[in-house]
Amino acid sequence: MMYSVHPISLSVLDSIARGTFDSGAVSSLRRMRVSRTLMLIRDIVSRDPELQSAADAFSRAQKASPTAGEEVLAYPWVAAWAGRHTRLRDGDGAHFRAVAAAALLRSGLDAPADLLTEPLLQLPGLGELASANRRRSSCGAVDLDGPGWRAVHRVECGHGDMRLRITVDDLDPYRDCHDHPVSERLDGPTRDDWTELITGAWRLLTTYAPPMAGELATGLVSMVPLRSAPDLAASITHADAFGGFATTKPVSPADLAVAMVHEFQHSKLNALMDVFVLCEPDARRYTVAWRDDPRPLVGVIHGLYAFTAVARLWSRLCHDPGLHDLASHNVATLRSQVMHSLAEVLDSPALTPAGARFLAGVGAAVRGLQDVRRRGSGRSRDGVSWIVRQ
Repeated sequence: MMYSVHPISLSVLDSIARGTFDSGAVSSLRRMRVSRTLMLIRDIVSRDPELQSAADAFSRAQKASPTAGEEVLAYPWVAAWAGRHTRLRDGDGAHFRAVAAAALLRSGLDAPADLLTEPLLQLPGLGELASANRRRSSCGAVDLDGPGWRAVHRVECGHGDMRLRITVDDLDPYRDCHDHPVSERLDGPTRDDWTELITGAWRLLTTYAPPMAGELATGLVSMVPLRSAPDLAASITHADAFGGFATTKPVSPADLAVAMVHEFQHSKLNALMDVFVLCEPDARRYTVAWRDDPRPLVGVIHGLYAFTAVARLWSRLCHDPGLHDLASHNVATLRSQVMHSLAEVLDSPALTPAGARFLAGVGAAVRGLQDVRRRGSGRSRDGVSWIVRQ
């Protein structure tokens, strides 16, 4: 399997910290995370000689179509599997056979029989098929249109020149990595609801926040629906799963747009912290405005960065007549929360020079936000509380 290192420069750190929403910086992080996942897989294969044939098959897929190989490695739940299996030795190493089969199918090659031995063949980013219903087909060793095949739900939407391609994954066995129950297979009407929410969120992002939409189009790959519960709204990112997040069903497209932007900042920062140490181990806990419980420094840095981006999104959504009052309230609230919490950690001795540099960029971004005058006193019930409750 091919492997290469993609270094990240200080200029990328500065760009990410300032929130310039640079698609080029996102591409650099994505390539780095693809290399990381491949490195983890190499380690998994080195400890299990029975996986060597799958590694050879994956290499054939990469050579036939580097893009297809990269798409499989970039799939968030492949990265979640590789990270879990490497760290904890707790996972199904044989899942790599399905990863290799998915790469072959994406590259237009046939998948050999030794990759297709599982009773339920689960192909990351594609879907799953019961072994009893498999037959040969022109696209490989599985029929992606035949009986027994269940495809991952894909949403593709465009507004202007920007297109979003994302899966709503209710099948992948490693999507369940967020310490929150995931939804079962979605029925048709529920899939339609998600499609409508994503399309509406994308319209808001491309209309009012094109730079944010641009980086999401570059880096966001998959979303996992979480099981809903009364009075609970949550969105979550797993540290290994760059470009993926999980969420309960939001109330509105605006809520989903906020969750998409918020969670992708965590993906970016998790990847950046593979390269730059932003803080040293620190036993101290810090008070933040968006949670009742004191937080570790690394958690504060994540929150400061993500909520700054959310505040900037709301500042742009102020231009939508139907969202103006809610958005202006949220800008003011989040700006105040971030500025207060930033002051709590700027003098922390646990910050490294890179961490101080990063927070200086975040501070400049949030100070650039201006309070927006509200036209009225009404406030929507969903609003900022939806995201702050995380």
